[in-house]
Amino acid sequence: MKLWQFWREKNFRFITGNWYDMDARQQILTSIREALKQPSHLPDETPREKLAGAVAYGGETLEEMVRLFKAESIAVSSECIEVASESEIPEKVAAILNEAGVNDISVSGGEVVDRIGNALEERGIEVVRPQTLAGDDRKNVVAKIIVGLVDAPYAIADTATLVAPLDGRSVQPYCLPEILIAVVHAKSLLSNHFELFNTLSPEERKNMVLLTGPSRTADIEKILIIGAHGPRRFITFLIR
Repeated sequence: MKLWQFWREKNFRFITGNWYDMDARQQILTSIREALKQPSHLPDETPREKLAGAVAYGGETLEEMVRLFKAESIAVSSECIEVASESEIPEKVAAILNEAGVNDISVSGGEVVDRIGNALEERGIEVVRPQTLAGDDRKNVVAKIIVGLVDAPYAIADTATLVAPLDGRSVQPYCLPEILIAVVHAKSLLSNHFELFNTLSPEERKNMVLLTGPSRTADIEKILIIGAHGPRRFITFLIR
């Protein structure tokens, strides 16, 4: 039997280097088409606004959300340090820099971070503001700085996730440093992601950073590696 006769009789086709059994393919597609004709046994989807409204806020008090945020921070291997006021942070950040053996820090921008950055400069610490650098200088300079200080206008309690809409803030201090220090106000805690997307404007939703603990991966041999493509240490200062 000639090869082309074999293809015809067995109903095979050779397409772009791959073999396809057309009988089996047609059977699968036919089954899918028939199944799609049947009504789903699942209930109709709940409108987004009703779903979000139902779970956006579970009635947690601020203290309950703080406790939840701290517990979830431990679960994702990050550190949560409560401070009574913003004025306590510069001294604690300086101690972290001293522990790391460095005297420079990159900052994201934002009113709170700007004030803390100014206080750090008064202590003799070099504060690098990426938005003031141009082109390759920005990435080359910031990539060598191992500590970053960033602003998080919102935080999600049930996952210990920090949220930063990128409205002029530099994204590099969020991603490049080995040690990431974030600042968030307790009053900015949200219950969950539903409440977050109800809170943010449509423009803010388009471009933002979500941060949950140190970077981690287990792609190779299922071995968990911390800091593979992001911070190894993640510290949140929660201002009460």
